[in-house]
Order: sequence, then C-alpha cells, then structure tokens
Amino acid sequence: MIKHGIARLILCTLTLIGSSNLAPLLAQDTVTIGSFVSTSGTGAPFGLDQLQGMELAIRHINATGGIAGRKIVLKQLDTAYDKTQAQSVVNTFVADKSVIGLIGPTSSAEAFAADPIAVAAKLPVLAPANGAAGIPQIGPYVHRIGVPEELLLPSAAKAALKQLKFKLPELSR
Repeated sequence: MIKHGIARLILCTLTLIGSSNLAPLLAQDTVTIGSFVSTSGTGAPFGLDQLQGMELAIRHINATGGIAGRKIVLKQLDTAYDKTQAQSVVNTFVADKSVIGLIGPTSSAEAFAADPIAVAAKLPVLAPANGAAGIPQIGPYVHRIGVPEELLLPSAAKAALKQLKFKLPELSR
C-alpha cells in the first residue's frame, strides 16, 4: 500500500514541475529528484519503506520511457531521523541545481525544520507521511500525500477497538 502511495507521490512531483520553469528540465538528459528520508536512526524502518517505494515507482516510470524520454534519477540523502540533519540535507539539494523537487522527509518534525529551506528556494517538496497539522501551511511548495493525523488516528483507534473487540467504559461528563 505504501509503495502505491509513493508511486502517486512521484507522479505528483512531476506534476509540480509544471508549476516551475521547465527550461532547465528540458535542457537536462535526466530528471533528478532529491529524496530525504531516514535510512538510519529510529526512523529507518519507515524511511527504508519510503525509499523502496520511490525506487520501485522510478524503475516502472523509467522502464516505460521515463518523462518525455528522460530517465528519472533519484538522489537519496539520509536525514537520520534528525531535524538538524534534515536541514543540512535540504541545503545540499538546494545547492544542487539538477534537483527539480524533493520527496521527504520521514517525520513531521523534520519537515517543520527543513521544508522552510526548500520553500525559500522555491523547490517543491512532497511529503509521503508527514501527518501533523500545519505541514501544508509551511509554504506553497510543500504538499502532503497521506491522511492528516487528526483524521487518521481516531479512525485507526476505532478500527483497532472493533477488531480487538475491546469495550471502553462510559466516561461521566
């Protein structure tokens, strides 16, 4: 399921390209997307799944001709599930003029720290799993794929209670 979401995420990144200047893209032989997910640290189990999903989607897109005949190249830099490292990684991508958009980070905390750097550089960011309130409001170049936590968590809790057949006591008001 997450891999399908990542495939949609990459396609949305490519859609965002349309909102930016296409001249640099058309001059390149490849389309380079920066990935800044956690492949180490406590977020590694999540980041590795995200990275595998991106790689799968890119293999599929490249196998079917790429984008206007150009292959997608994914540059992955590890955030180590750390806000300061995420900021450093985004600064690296901003300096790399071949990168046309970013996918990541793994956590909302990293997004709040690093996404403003991308916004200042007008570099589109797509977040695969940043569910905290306020992520899309970081700026006009930040987009989230996924359900906000305020919608996901209550529904997940209800489903778990039903599946596990737990009964909660009535609470007095």
